[in-house]
Amino acid sequence: MGKLQKSVTIDPHLADEIDRRSELNFSALVNELVECYFFEGNSSHKMKAALEVSLDRIEDEIDETENKLQRLRKQRDEIEEKIEKQEGQEDPQIKEAVEVLQTIPEDQLTKDNPAVQNQASQIGITPLKLIEKVKNHGSSV
Repeated sequence: MGKLQKSVTIDPHLADEIDRRSELNFSALVNELVECYFFEGNSSHKMKAALEVSLDRIEDEIDETENKLQRLRKQRDEIEEKIEKQEGQEDPQIKEAVEVLQTIPEDQLTKDNPAVQNQASQIGITPLKLIEKVKNHGSSV
């Protein structure tokens, strides 16, 4: 016996779920649910079938969420690792600029000083940030 085509309307979140699942045969699922509903007899069995479908959907959603969480944690760990690596490396341009500016007396080490402005613009940081690095370098020696 052949199948007849019927049109059904479902909630948008269910339609999205069906679209994401390439392994799901929507027609077979609907057919099975309708058969359970009409031919399984007692209503408690119908309720059980509906609850099992809901449970499967929830379990699938939990799995997807756990997978997404695992991916996000992995991305976070990779980014944190890159940050730690960057923090452990001293920029050679900054190091060179600090060495050059250490020869300037501290009272002349200002954001308006042409040498500070020149060095800062060459390495792409603000004069104030460069002065801070020079002062921090001097105190750590």
